[in-house]
Parts: sequence; C-alpha cells; structure tokens
Amino acid sequence: RLAAAAGRDQDGFSQRSNQVDALEWWNFAEVRKATLGDAPVAPIVTQRMIALTSMPESCFLSQWRSGGCRLEAFNADQGLQDGLMFAEAFWSWSQWSAKWQEIQSGQCPGGSAVGCQTAALRSLKILFHGPKVYSQGQKEPSQAHPELRWPSWRSGLLQLRVIHQVSRLYDCLGESDLAIACADCGLELMERKLCGDCRWKLRFLCIRTRCAVSCFSDVTKEEHALQGIEDLWNRRIQGQPRIQLTTTCEGGPVEPVELDGTVSSPGMPWELLTLWANASSKQRRQGRLLRLLSQADEARLPSESVVLLIQLQMEDREDGELWTKTLQLLLKKISDHPSKAPFPRALCPALALLAQSLFNDLDGEGNRSWSLLKAAADLKQCCMVLSQPAQMIDIEVAPSLKSFLQVCAAALRGALFMGESAVARHCAQLLLRVEDVVRAASARPAKEEGTNLRERSPSRESGDIAFSRAQWKLCKQVVPCAFGMSLLFMTELRAMQRRLEKMDHWSALGRLGPGSTTSMLGVMAVEDICSGNWMAQLGSDMSLAWLQVDWKSSCLQISRTVDLDPARGAERLLSQRLPLRCQVLRGLQDELQQLHRSNSEKIKELWQRQDKKSEAVRLEFWRSRKGFDDQLGKLVEKIQKEVLGLGRFLLAPWPQSAAARQRVLDSLRSWLTNEAAEMAHGLRLNGQLDDPEQAEHVFLLALLLIEAENLEVAELLLVLGQLWDGSRSTLRRWAYSMRRHSADLRGSLKELNEALEVPLLLYVDGVMAQLPLEACPCLRQRNVVRGLAPSITLSSLASKPAAEATGFFVIDPAEDCAAMGDVKQLLTSWSSHGESWHGHTGKLPEPARVLEELCRKDVFVYLGHGERARQLLRHEKLQIAGEVAEENDSRRAAGLRSTLMLLGCSSVKIQGSMEGDIESFGLASSALLGGAPLVLGAQWDVLGGDLDKLASRLLQRWLKEGKTSCSRGGLLTALKDLRPKCLLPNLTGASLVCYGIPV
Repeated sequence: RLAAAAGRDQDGFSQRSNQVDALEWWNFAEVRKATLGDAPVAPIVTQRMIALTSMPESCFLSQWRSGGCRLEAFNADQGLQDGLMFAEAFWSWSQWSAKWQEIQSGQCPGGSAVGCQTAALRSLKILFHGPKVYSQGQKEPSQAHPELRWPSWRSGLLQLRVIHQVSRLYDCLGESDLAIACADCGLELMERKLCGDCRWKLRFLCIRTRCAVSCFSDVTKEEHALQGIEDLWNRRIQGQPRIQLTTTCEGGPVEPVELDGTVSSPGMPWELLTLWANASSKQRRQGRLLRLLSQADEARLPSESVVLLIQLQMEDREDGELWTKTLQLLLKKISDHPSKAPFPRALCPALALLAQSLFNDLDGEGNRSWSLLKAAADLKQCCMVLSQPAQMIDIEVAPSLKSFLQVCAAALRGALFMGESAVARHCAQLLLRVEDVVRAASARPAKEEGTNLRERSPSRESGDIAFSRAQWKLCKQVVPCAFGMSLLFMTELRAMQRRLEKMDHWSALGRLGPGSTTSMLGVMAVEDICSGNWMAQLGSDMSLAWLQVDWKSSCLQISRTVDLDPARGAERLLSQRLPLRCQVLRGLQDELQQLHRSNSEKIKELWQRQDKKSEAVRLEFWRSRKGFDDQLGKLVEKIQKEVLGLGRFLLAPWPQSAAARQRVLDSLRSWLTNEAAEMAHGLRLNGQLDDPEQAEHVFLLALLLIEAENLEVAELLLVLGQLWDGSRSTLRRWAYSMRRHSADLRGSLKELNEALEVPLLLYVDGVMAQLPLEACPCLRQRNVVRGLAPSITLSSLASKPAAEATGFFVIDPAEDCAAMGDVKQLLTSWSSHGESWHGHTGKLPEPARVLEELCRKDVFVYLGHGERARQLLRHEKLQIAGEVAEENDSRRAAGLRSTLMLLGCSSVKIQGSMEGDIESFGLASSALLGGAPLVLGAQWDVLGGDLDKLASRLLQRWLKEGKTSCSRGGLLTALKDLRPKCLLPNLTGASLVCYGIPV
C-alpha cells in the first residue's frame, strides 16, 4: 500500500524530492512477501497489483525487463471470503487493465479494456448489491480473520474508486451518457456519505465536463462547468500550479505560481490536467502548461504527458526544437518497449494526435503534387500494416504520405485493441480523407501548365485505376471503423458480462485475471475488423452498404460491398465521397423537426376545441394530416436529391438468382462492346468481365446500368466522367445508350419472374439514422434493414431462426388507445388457439416478466404509447438480459431471443448529437446489444389508428396464424409492400424502420 501511495504521488512533473521512491517500497515489500511462502493470501495479491498499476511507467518497464514484476493469478486456495475483498480484487485487475494493454492475436475489439470494465462492473455490483458492508464496531461473519476487517471510510473510498473507474472506462469506450451517469452517482455518494475529499469531486466534475463534448471537440463550450472546476482547484483546494480553463475567471485573473521546494500541494489529477490541456489548446494559451511539462524529467515522464505535449504543440509549433524532442521521446518509448510487455494505453492517443499533425502538414502543402501510382503503392502498404498480426510496428515520422498512413494505421489498429472509441473513429476518418488530398494534389500540375485535363497519358490512366482500386481496398478495412465503434466495444462488453453473470467470484476472477486468455475472446477478432475479413462471414443472402457523414470535409461517404460472385463472399468494397452543400443536413433536420412540431401542435389545437367531435373538425383534422403527409413526401425527395445525390446508384438492388445476375453482366458486356469500347480498354476490362482484379469497376458499372433509367442524363455524365475523361459528346452518347440498355435490362429481368434482389443491410451513422431513408425513391422498393456495428450483425446471425414463431405481446398498457382494436383482436385470437402466443392487454406487466419472455419467445409485439415502452424496457436490463451461453458458444453469449416490434410513438428515435459525436440509438441499440435479431419501431410520433391497421396487416402478412410464413419474403418484404397502403404513407409508413438483420 505504501508503494502504491508513493507511485501515485510520483507524477511526471512533481519536483518534490523528500519522498521515498515507489520502487524502494516495492522492493522492500517483495522481500517481505517471500517469507510468506509460495501461496500468499489474496489481499496481498490484490495490493501487489494495485502497487504495480500505481508504479511510474519507467520503473515498471525496467522491472519488467529484469523479470521482477510478473503478475500473480488469483485462486481459490488463497482464503478470500469477504465481499469487500472480492470487490477490491476485481477493482485491482480493472485498474491494471485500464493502464496497461495486453495485445495478442485473436482478441476481441477492446481487448483488456472490455475485461477491465467487466471487472469494474462486477466490483460495483458487489459493493452496492452484494453482502452487507460491516464496520469495525459491528458483529461480522469474518471475526476469525481480523486482518480482513474494513473500516467504513475504506469501504467508502473503494466505492468512489470503482465508480470513478467505471465512469472513465465508459468514456473511453464511447458511452458518454453512461460515463456522465456514473460521475453523477459518485458526486451523489460523496454528498450522502460525506466521504472523499475535494479532489474526488474534482475528478468526477472533470469527467462530466469532458464527456459533455467529443474527444476532439472544443471543451470550452462548457463554460459554466469549467468555471466551477477553476474555483474548486484554485481557491478551495488551493492547488498548484493554478489553472485557467476559461477566458474570464471569477475573482480576477489567475496569477501563475510556479512549483518549488517549499510549496506543498496535492497532486493534480490527470483528468484536470487533460481538461486544462484541451482548454489551453483551443484558447491558444498553452504556454504555461507547455513549459511545465517540457521541464519534467524525461526518464520519469509518463505516456499521458507525451500525449499532452503533442496536443499542445499541434496547432502552433513556435519551438521547433521542443516539437522534435517530443517526437523523439514518443518514438523512443515505442522502440525501447520490452518484447511481450504490456503497452501503456496512452501511446494510442499519442499516435492519433501525431497522425492528425502529419495530415495537417499534407493538407497544407498547396503547391505539392503526387504521383497516383506512388500514392497507390503507399495505400497498399497501409492496408498491410492494418492487417498485420498483433504487434507494435516501427514508426517513421516524416512529412510524407507514406509516413502519415503508417502512423495513422498503427493508431487505428491500436485503438481497436485498446477500446479507444473516439480515437478509432478519428483515425478512420483521417484515412478516408486521404483521397480528397491526393486527388487534389495530383491534378495541380495539369492546371498550372494550362493543359487539357481530357488529354490523359497512359501512365495517368494506369495511375487513376491503381489508386482507385487501392483506395477501395483501404475503404474495406477502414469504413466500418468510421462510426459505430462504441457499439462494437459494447457488444463485447455485454456478451462478456452475460458469460460471467452466473459464475461465482473465484471463477470470474480466474476468467478475467492474470494469465487468462479466454477473457480476450469474443464475438469477433480485431484482425477480422482490420482486414475486413468479417464481411465474408455474412454469406451471400444480403448486400452491405454504409452511409457516413464527414463533417470536417462536408461530404457523405457511400460504400457498398462488391456482390458479383456470391461464392466468394464480400471480398471487395466500392466507395464514393460526395460533397454536401453547406449546412444542408442541418437545414433538412430542422425542416423535418419543424414539420413534426407543426403536426403535433395542429393535433393539440383541434383536440382542445369544444366542437372537436363535429364533422367540420374531423374534416379539418384529416385535411391537415394529408397536407403534412404531402410535405413530408416532398422533404424525402429533397433528401434523395441533396444528400444521397448521384451516389445513390451504389444502393441499387442486386439480383439474387444466378440467371438474373448473368443477364445483368451480359447486358453490361454488350454495352461496353458496342457503345463504350474506349472505356473498356482504358479500365483494362477483359471481354468476359471475370477477372477478380476488375471486380470493383465491373460491379460499379453493373449497378450504374441497373439504375441508369432512374438517373438524369446530367447525373450519368458526372459518374461516367469520373470513370473516364472522354469528351463531353462521347460521355453524352454513352449516357443515352446506357439508359436504353437499362430499360431493356429491366424488361428482361421481369421476364425471369424471380426474386429481384437480396436484402440490403444499410449501416448508418447517428446523423443519417435520423432521416427517413427508406422512404426515398431509390430505396422505397428495396428490402432495407439498418445495421449499427459489425459485431452486432455477426452475433445476431449466430443464432438460428426458429421453425415456428412463438410470441408475447403487450397491447395498450395505458388503457387510453381505443383505436388499437385490430392488433388486439388478432393477437387475442392467436393466443386462444394454443400456448404459442400470450400476453397482456390493458395493463403494464412487470418488467422482469417481459425480460423473461424476450429471452424465450421468438416475437415480441408492443402497441401503445412510446413512453410506456421506454418505462417497460430499461436500457441496461435489455443489454445484459439472458441466460448464460454454452462454454463453446463464444460468438453469441445467449441474451434476447425475440424480434421486437415496438409500435409506439418515437420508439426507435435516435438520441444523439446532430454531428454524430455520441453514438446512441436508444432502445434499438440496447435491444440489439442484448442479442435481439431485429427491432422494428417508429422514428417519430404517429397516429394510433393508422399504426394499428398497418401493424395488423404486417403481422398477418409476415406471420400466418402466428407461424412464420417464409414464402412471402419475410418481415422486410411485408413492411415494404404495406408502407404505401397506409392512410398516411409518409407520416405513418415512412416512420417505421428496422434495425438488425433480415428476418
């Protein structure tokens, strides 16, 4: 305990020299421990791990090299019985994993961070829901072991430590809402139990403020909270050095007081130091903190301080010597790292900041030009770095594209291993922006020389083709990481929690603790994400696409898997970046919200009229509803035109049967041979269109041919011009001929009278998910289900569908929806014919009973107010519900079984920021994290009567007499066919969307 206390006090910039070194206490403790024999008691193993975690980074690594700090495993022979001791044991392992990351092949995304949070949550459960905590004056069951007695202040301190740890890790995993809730819990605990000092309050306040904004956003937006933190540190704690987080400080400006040997001040928490660095960088007042950090002893400087040094110098590098020194320090930490030793988690954010700095240098070189062939070679090397086994690579820092790609790929891969959600998203988006920089730079020489861009040399043609294919290969590995990272990590976390739920404490410690490899295994491996190989596991019965907004570049990234050969799986990816008009998304979102607000206000106005039951009011009601429905229809067309744009052809349906696919390829071959032979020669397409290296261009042209009839000639000109720089007359001739071939192809496909398409699994970020995409003309006739994260998809597919559907329902629990008679009558009749279906009507059942049914039944139908649904289905309960899976079932750890039909107002409404910083999808994400295969619900408020009729038809179409009806095409086909048949096809039909997998 003394070694741990000395280690915590021995930070990277403290100048106090009268302390005993943590390493001295450690060595002394190790000598004394040796006298206890080969089986030390568990409390000493716990304290040993806490001391290792608190030890300065340089001391730990030097001890690791000498073999003096290997971790010891917990076992049942160590006599640990007390609940608080178990809680501290789980917390000690959580502390270790939060600072040091074990990296090994085959581990799940998040790695030891997932195990770390699982241990912290287990500790939290013991502390707040486990055995009673006894103080020293009370009779306790452990009187035979007086050394195990805990004073009340120590148990209170452990509670604060565990809550703090859980809050920090939720922030790391990207769940800011949960992190804020835990921080609030810590503050409330301090107030109720009067435990902890002001530094604990400071830590929780810093976490709250940091989580209020994105990791890479401006923390100065939280002005009021920052002022409170300033006052707490500068005046109540009287900490040194004094800080200034805001532009104005209460009580006048802060006078800097430098540290010296006479100043006695509590150590500054890292949360406050990070907040100070963020605020200083945004306000261009980083001088004081930069001087403080740069004067520290390099040998003792932890990786967290290196992160702050890079961050403070990114925008303004006045001191080039200090910048070079900082980079050399980072590279030295990486190169000198002992083999097989765990990595400091802070190295990953440091590499991400360095990648951002290198990208800024590339983007700022306005006069530089690059060879497309050389850029393609660098992209291929980047793909290899991402796909390498679990090991840290050699980093080279230089102002070049190759160096940036190398550093950014290492940071992205490290973020996936270490569970850094914001870092992973940021690095993936940087890699996707490379295309814009390279394309702009490669065109500059021709523009400056005044040459005609249409006159292309053979080398430039091959460079364009090579760069496009290399960029698409990189997109396959990077696009799935550009959003949904928090859900990727949370899938692994909740699955691990379910696996350990019924284990005793000793078994759980053995599964999570030192020496365990099973804690690293999960739904999928990091290597599968980094290489994109996970797509091949999905089979050929669905197409994959991604829609992601890049706010920094103001563009939409549309991506689509290449589905040419179902036998080969999704081995390749197409992607296109479409520029967005300034503020178009915010404008459309505001227009959508205003439309629904006006609709609600009109309903309220008519409902409050005294003659509300008259025929005139009824006619006015439906007239206004039809008007709002028409307005929403026009807005949907606007979304397709201004957001999806010409890139919507990448979402075109792909035939399901081999005969239909062959007709598409035959038609494309005919068009290339007879109309566009020059393009076929330039793109190096052979006559049979069967070369795997040509698959991307062949599939792109095939999708364009399928959708050409629905595209304007001007849009076809733009797409064809991106593929080949022919003359305008040539491109126009190609566009008209392609439209003719497209019309002939559609007629030919109809003659086959077969299923036209496979379902589309559409991954959407938090911005695009707020829009009624399924109502757009290009997707209106498609079977679309929305995806959130690859791990959720794989976990859902691992469950086998039932041959017969069993169901549970809750209808009108508030007893105030008289218009919901159709569904009630239908489900009541089903439940009367047998035991397959049963439920509740007119009352709200116990939430625990509903969770039990969700784990046993195939379908759950809820019809009523959306607010009641949120009361019935709590987020955390949904995420970890379910029985323990079999030991050999690593992909699907039990969980929910039911397909959820949440037919209520705003039941799957997105809860997150417009800019997508918070990846929260409400009830839909919670149910999918819990294991549900699909969630159907409404995006906004809808009319109960229209929704009831739609739901009744949908259930009858999808389920016949309560049993699965496979011949009708499934739930997605039924929903697609019934949306236009609603009284209000846009207000009601377009509101219903599906998340999960096709069922």
